[in-house]
Amino acid sequence: MFKHLFLTCLSISAFVCEGRLSRRNMQEQSGDAVTCLAMNETHVTVNIRQTLVGSPTSLTDLADEFFWVYSCPEEMKPACELYKSVDGCFEKNQTVACDPVTKIATIDLYTRDNTFSKRDSVPNPRVGKCLGKAKILERTKRECYTFSCMSTN
Repeated sequence: MFKHLFLTCLSISAFVCEGRLSRRNMQEQSGDAVTCLAMNETHVTVNIRQTLVGSPTSLTDLADEFFWVYSCPEEMKPACELYKSVDGCFEKNQTVACDPVTKIATIDLYTRDNTFSKRDSVPNPRVGKCLGKAKILERTKRECYTFSCMSTN
């Protein structure tokens, strides 16, 4: 299933996803929702921020649901983390496994909010119990980030 998610992301990245390949300065600050903190041949550690609803200065605007799908380094299969009522200050570090064949780590962020248009719909990744069994997630935006896995030495 990880390979399917990975291939789907790569095949539509030019149209839908925001691809982020490795940067020379990994500690570089950025306005991106996902920033690479460290990497090696087996995994990438990223900082994830909720940037689509609200702002760090306004804690009254909350995203209804914020979740991401990634490859779990321990089990090497897709995993999901889900948070509800997330403000613009939310951030969390996550370790993402690298695909052993392609040497690429992929993380898909999903932000769901009732202020988004019904046309903002994406296929449900259906990973674990993350967001139910619906085929389509309405009022949801998806951002895809990919990182090349290499040693920083």
